[in-house]
Amino acid sequence: MIALQLGHPQEALDRFDESTALNDDVTPAADSLRLQTLDVRSMAQIGTGQFAAALGTQQGAVDMARRLYGAQSKEMAASLNNLAITLRANGKRDETTQVFGQVWELYRLLLGADHPQAIGAQKSYALALLDQGKLTEARPLLEQAVEHNRKLYNGRGQHYAGAVRGLAQLHAALGDLPTAIVHLQQSEALYIDALGPESLALTYTLHALGDAHAQLGDHASALGYFQRSLDIRRKLMPPGQPMIVGSTSAVARELLALGRFGEAEQTAEEAVSRAREYLKPDDPHLAQALGLLEKARVAR
Repeated sequence: MIALQLGHPQEALDRFDESTALNDDVTPAADSLRLQTLDVRSMAQIGTGQFAAALGTQQGAVDMARRLYGAQSKEMAASLNNLAITLRANGKRDETTQVFGQVWELYRLLLGADHPQAIGAQKSYALALLDQGKLTEARPLLEQAVEHNRKLYNGRGQHYAGAVRGLAQLHAALGDLPTAIVHLQQSEALYIDALGPESLALTYTLHALGDAHAQLGDHASALGYFQRSLDIRRKLMPPGQPMIVGSTSAVARELLALGRFGEAEQTAEEAVSRAREYLKPDDPHLAQALGLLEKARVAR
C-alpha cells in the first residue's frame, strides 16, 4: 500500500504477489485482507496501464464485498468507488457516472450527507456528470461539494485543493478559462501548502494549468506548467508510468507551438522511446508521441 501511495504501482503489484497470496484461511481478518488486496491491486494495475485487468480485479472485489458485508455497507461503498475509477480508466463514462452515483447514495445512507466520505463521493459523481457534458446537473452538486469541503477543512488541505480543482474543471467546461485558471492557481497554492512543492496530486493541477494556458494561446506559460508537472512525475513515478509519457508529449507539443522545433523533436523522441519500452503497441500515448515526432520533423 505504501509503495502505491508513493507512486510505485509495479512495486506494489510485486509485493502483493509475494506476500499477500490468498490462502484457505476463513477468518474475518483473512476475508478483510483478501478484499483489501483486490481493492488495492486494481489501483496498482491502473497505475501500470493494465486497465482491463484492473476492471476484472475490481469487479471481483465488489462481488466479495457484497458477499462478506452486504450491499449496504461501507466496505461495499469503498469497493464500488474503486470500481467507478476502473470504469473511468477503461473509458466507460455512462457506467462510471452510474456507479459513482451509487457510492454517493450509499455513503449518504450510511454516514449522512455531511460526512467527509459522502461529500467526496458527491464531488466524484458531479465530476463524472461533468465529464459527460451534463453541466446543468453537475454544477449545483459540485459547487455544494466545494463549499462543504471549504467549511470542513477550513479552506486548507489537499482535499479542499482537489475540490477547487474540480471547480476549475467546471468553469473550463463552461468555456470560462480565465476563471478556471484562477481556481487552478488557488488549487496549486493549496497543494503546495498541504503537501509541499512536489506531490503527485499537484501534478494534476499543473497539467490542467498547462492545458488552460495552451487553449488561450499562451504557450510559454503552458510549457512552464507542463515541464514542472513532468519534472515531479519523473521524480515520484516509475519510468514506465503512462502519465510520464503523456507529460513528455505535452512538453513536446508546446515546444512545437513555440517554434522550438529541434527541442520538440528531441522531446518527442524521448516520449516515443519511453512508450515503446514500457507501454503496449496500441497504447494511445504512443500514438500521440509518434504524431508529435512526425510534426516536429516536418517543421524542421
